[in-house]
Amino acid sequence: GYTPEKVRPNKVSFVNEQGTVKVKVSTKRGGERIEARAGSLTDISGPGEWTGDVFDTGAPTNVKFSIGAGADGGPDITGITVTSPAQFRVGEVKRSSEEDDDDDEDEIEQKASVEIQFSLNGQSRTLKISAKVESEDGETNSSLKISLSRIRGGEHPGVDIRIVIETSDNHFVSGFPGLG
Repeated sequence: GYTPEKVRPNKVSFVNEQGTVKVKVSTKRGGERIEARAGSLTDISGPGEWTGDVFDTGAPTNVKFSIGAGADGGPDITGITVTSPAQFRVGEVKRSSEEDDDDDEDEIEQKASVEIQFSLNGQSRTLKISAKVESEDGETNSSLKISLSRIRGGEHPGVDIRIVIETSDNHFVSGFPGLG
């Protein structure tokens, strides 16, 4: 399970029992974000799901996806499915890889991200899913971030979201009503 590590009005951090995965949930300026940090890509790989009432209609939006390794060994996001009462458009998965060996340390950063744009009654929001792996001097760190932008085109009181993160050895589910 996960234990709350830090609790603040706009941010909560959790850590798993082994101390290998840290999860942070935060809100800022009407947007929400969850981030899981771990060691290797394997630690954040597997099926993922995000569910939220994006426009406070009472009907949830559900986004399912899978994090895994691409042909080059860097992160990839596949199997994206969306069920929503709002109109939506799933963007192309963008992947990048950068190597920095300018100093005495070799550093490789590989990323994958996808944006899903939602619109309803003149309002819009963007959900972004991104996975990143950084390797430097034999040490590897990975992260999975899911962020929902603030509403554009109108005011919004907040959303009820349910977040599910599955890692290779853990399963994390939490609800955060009224964030925003």
